[in-house]
Amino acid sequence: MRQSRKVRWWLTSVLLLMLITIIWALSVGVIETPWYSALLFGLEDSRGQLPTHIYTIIVDIRLPRVMLALVVGAILANSGALLQGLLRNPLADPGVLGISSGAAVGAAFAMLALNQLFPDIATALGEFLVPCFAFLGGVLATWVVYRLGVTVWGVSVSTMLLAGVAISSMAMAALAAINYLADDLTLRSFMYWQLGQLGGAQWWAVATCFTVLSLQVLLIPWLGQGLNALLLGDQEASYLGVPVETLKRTVICVASLGVGVAVAAVGIVAFVGLVVPHIVRQCTGPNHQILLPAVTLCGAWLLLVADTLSRWLLAPLELPIGIVTALIGAPVFIWLLVQQRQRMVS
Repeated sequence: MRQSRKVRWWLTSVLLLMLITIIWALSVGVIETPWYSALLFGLEDSRGQLPTHIYTIIVDIRLPRVMLALVVGAILANSGALLQGLLRNPLADPGVLGISSGAAVGAAFAMLALNQLFPDIATALGEFLVPCFAFLGGVLATWVVYRLGVTVWGVSVSTMLLAGVAISSMAMAALAAINYLADDLTLRSFMYWQLGQLGGAQWWAVATCFTVLSLQVLLIPWLGQGLNALLLGDQEASYLGVPVETLKRTVICVASLGVGVAVAAVGIVAFVGLVVPHIVRQCTGPNHQILLPAVTLCGAWLLLVADTLSRWLLAPLELPIGIVTALIGAPVFIWLLVQQRQRMVS
């Protein structure tokens, strides 16, 4: 009872912090806007109450970016928690199966082909083709890893981990070759994409990511129950009536789809899928039916905070979002490891 009250209080606090952060995110940027303007834009007669340029900045530029940060952060954190539950390894993250590396190769190939071979197409369709190639690269990497992990006894998690390491190594070699062949403009574009960026967010990207997030959220009750049973072991989970192989395939597909869409939309964002489940698990415990929705909420808030800091710290300059998440996530992760080590020693 005390634990459930603690979880409710903690989630309520995160929701309040998220609302405050949304108002902050809509107010800061190259052009500062009053904080109350972020509250007025939703009113029917807000066009008359706000100057035209302020209304345009908030609704057309900052609001899509805020929404994209929320849905991508939620997807990455949820995917990380799913993979950690499936692999029963708290150090697992969405990049462990080579999804992010495959997506990076797809994006780099698209930028190289478009910018150097088809510059006219790059000007017209580059905004759509690069995310599409990134998504296809992530899907292809996932398919190869999955096919290598399937045995006559079912899906082998250890084989998939080794296959993910191999695919990531091959992807790094492919990226090195593409970087060697690329000109300065293509290389700079790819490096900026690889570090993650939410600038120029579009509503079609928000809608696509929100659709995938909705699928993940709808599956939380079933996946949470299955992952709880899987903590006991594959055999024990099957004795409890859990379709273990179906559960593994579903988790892999849902997590891979989520990471592929997120990476295609904003590039590679580090540490969200690794650190957020760690932090939330300290407060909610290992129950995935509570952990997964809490992780989804906290991941959304964390990425929004990171994106807002990226626009605010060095304004009018903007830091890539991957740098900010690494600066936040790495010290927090080290602190969690030190805390865990102290508990083991004591």
